[in-house]
Amino acid sequence: MFYFLNRVKSISYTNTVITNDVEDPAVFKFRDEYHMVGIKGSSSQIKSSKDLLTWKIESNSIFGDDGFPKWADKEFGIRSPEVHAIGDKFNLYFWTLNNERRYYKIAVATAENPSGPYKDSGRPLFSIEGHVIFTHIAQEGTVSYINYNRGNIIFLLFLQGQNRIGEKLNSYFVGIYANRTSSSWRLLSSSALAIWDK
Repeated sequence: MFYFLNRVKSISYTNTVITNDVEDPAVFKFRDEYHMVGIKGSSSQIKSSKDLLTWKIESNSIFGDDGFPKWADKEFGIRSPEVHAIGDKFNLYFWTLNNERRYYKIAVATAENPSGPYKDSGRPLFSIEGHVIFTHIAQEGTVSYINYNRGNIIFLLFLQGQNRIGEKLNSYFVGIYANRTSSSWRLLSSSALAIWDK
C-alpha cells in the first residue's frame, strides 16, 4: 500500500508504508485512530494507525476465528469491505459469492468496536445473478447508500439499517466513489463526475 501526503512538510516517510499485499483496502477514522480493513485472497485483516504511516495488526480475521458467513463461499472470501459507524455500532459492508458460486451477494456484518470481530447478519442483503464489479457505501444518518456496478451500469441502493428501502438506476460509469457536499452527492468515476441532488 502507498501513502501520499500533501502540504505537511514536517513529516517524512518512505513508501511503501505497508509491505504485505492488501487488496481492496478501506480506511476509516474513529475518534483519534485510523482503521483499515483489507483482504488477501480468501483471508482478511484489520489494522490500526495513529498517523496513517505506522500500522499494527488488530485482527487476522474480520469475522473472528469461526464467524465467516455460513451461506458464503469461504474459499472465495469477501471483496470490497468497507466500514461505517452507525450509532454505537460498526457496519461492515462487502460482497461475496454464495456456496454454489452462482449468485453474487451484497451483505453486512456488525461489531461493537472498529477492530471487530464482525458478526454476520445471517443472510445477504440481496443477490445478483451476474458479476458485481465494484461496490461503495455512502452514509447519511441512518440511511446507507450502496453504489454497485452490474456490467457498466450503476445502481444506487438505499438501506435503512438492514432493510432495503429503494433502488435507482444511475448511469453508465465504472470505478465509482461517492462524496457528500453541503447540497448534493458527487459520484466520482473512472470516466466522469456526476452530481446527484437528493
